[in-house]
Amino acid sequence: MLLRHHVVWGWPVVFRVIAELAPSKRLRKLLERANQISRYVDAIDIPDAPLGLFYGSASIIAVLLHDRLGIPVIPHIRLNTYMLDGVINLIVGLDLAGINEVVLLRGDPPRLGRDSELETTHVLSIAKKYVPHLQYGGLISLRYPVNEVVKRLNEGFDFFLVLRYSGKGEKIGKIVKEARTRRKALYPYLIVATSRNADLVARNLSGQPFFRVNELTKIVGEATDLFNGIIISCPGDHEGLVQALRLVKSIVG
Repeated sequence: MLLRHHVVWGWPVVFRVIAELAPSKRLRKLLERANQISRYVDAIDIPDAPLGLFYGSASIIAVLLHDRLGIPVIPHIRLNTYMLDGVINLIVGLDLAGINEVVLLRGDPPRLGRDSELETTHVLSIAKKYVPHLQYGGLISLRYPVNEVVKRLNEGFDFFLVLRYSGKGEKIGKIVKEARTRRKALYPYLIVATSRNADLVARNLSGQPFFRVNELTKIVGEATDLFNGIIISCPGDHEGLVQALRLVKSIVG
């Protein structure tokens, strides 16, 4: 574990380095990749059917990695493919398996079947009745104005994954300050673009800020003064992810 203590806006926090692990249908490959990055991170973020593709349930993958490798994991639950009973049952199961954090999100549109139309805040309110001690995460996008983001912060989530973070500025300063007054942890995604995944990033993550590896020193250094941690994502390039994580470890210690 690489947990680091520092102070953000007068609040002592633990700064966490989290990596997004791309799902795979090959168990050996999945375990090898997770084990390879585990030495650089405090937790692994596991998306649920990214782009609507069928790679297996993030919750099952999370339990597998936690059981086999002892790695802290943060599985996503893509609500639009579940009925409410199924989601709650899944969360109870994650708790039984020793998973401490979960992210609730709408997710990409279903490829098969109908959208369940479950809303994150409704599911959160029910889930907290059945498993109140679990840490629940949601999403925040910085494309919305500050007042809309603050409304989101007032919802009952314990932490938020932050989309579209591009660096320090007046807007993010206001949002971070509001989050601290509410004791809400923030973890921005830092998307890494390399020569191997640049086309994929441009095609599937249009509008999302991204960073080259040589830009990470500055952006990560700024993030340590603002957030509770960061999530490093390098879609389609595991080698690039490992390279980025090595650099991040050298920056944050």
